[in-house]
Amino acid sequence: EFVIMAAPGYWQRLGFWMFCFFLMAFSTLIQPSHQQESVVVPTAIFHGMGDSCSNSGMNQIAEMVANGTGAYAECIEIGNGAFTSIFQSFKKQAEAACQKLQLNPHFSDSKSFNVMGLSQGGLISRYVAQYCFLGDDGERKVRNIISIGGPNMGVAAVPQCSNGLICDVINWVVRRVVYTSQIQSLIGPAGYFRDPWHYDQYLTKSIFLPHLNQEGDEQVNKQTVHGRWKKEEETGSLAYINAMMLVMFEDDTQIYPKETAWFQQIDQSGAIMALNESAFYSSGSIGFKELDEQGKISYVSLPGNHLRFTLDDLLKKFIPFLKQ
Repeated sequence: EFVIMAAPGYWQRLGFWMFCFFLMAFSTLIQPSHQQESVVVPTAIFHGMGDSCSNSGMNQIAEMVANGTGAYAECIEIGNGAFTSIFQSFKKQAEAACQKLQLNPHFSDSKSFNVMGLSQGGLISRYVAQYCFLGDDGERKVRNIISIGGPNMGVAAVPQCSNGLICDVINWVVRRVVYTSQIQSLIGPAGYFRDPWHYDQYLTKSIFLPHLNQEGDEQVNKQTVHGRWKKEEETGSLAYINAMMLVMFEDDTQIYPKETAWFQQIDQSGAIMALNESAFYSSGSIGFKELDEQGKISYVSLPGNHLRFTLDDLLKKFIPFLKQ
């Protein structure tokens, strides 16, 4: 009679591994997969200051996003593109972006869609998510937001000119005129200039960013000039979205401070304030803290200067994020 001679403890070890195998198999059956399924929705893309949707780079990005997500993607032009991005009030730019989407069936008829903004286009994207109502049901429909080098907590200096004697003089002049009604209505980037040394003026006279971020609500709400925002402030929360990616460039000289891309700000000493120490964060404005605590915000840091992201970044970071 032929007998298999097992080593001492063989059956005990075999029983242990069989138990582990069946336990893993059973767990697979009763537990949902942790791998996130791809969601196919269209993407609206907004360019930065001085750029245009007619530029080949923006067309290429839209084409690659469409191919990568398997859904429609379009760069949404506002007015005359580069000229409008600088010489139209930022509030009007944001409203025009919303109107474009409301008239575009790819977005208005879709159950949801993504928004991706480059530089100041990140603020346009966020306005769309917070205040743009589309379709017959009149709902906000943004699923995911990507803000690439977006000045989410504003800028405190002229682009490419945050220090040095000449730049100090230029910024000194800018800070004294930026909150006048003429500049706010004529220069787009003035709408997100956030001066910590003239913070009260920023709250009461800036026509865009303090309202988008719902900063200093008690003081802002007293200003009748901003009455059109007051009714909407309760509905300006981002808590309903699926996820948001905030991209900061480590050597960014276009937006100052660069940490504004992560919703950080400078205090009156010029130091970068920790996000969780800011009144914006602790107050729960726009539902940001809620999103953050739920792990729905991705903070991405990329090497290089403003908007110097690579094809690899687009294919391996941005597009997969839009598919969740």
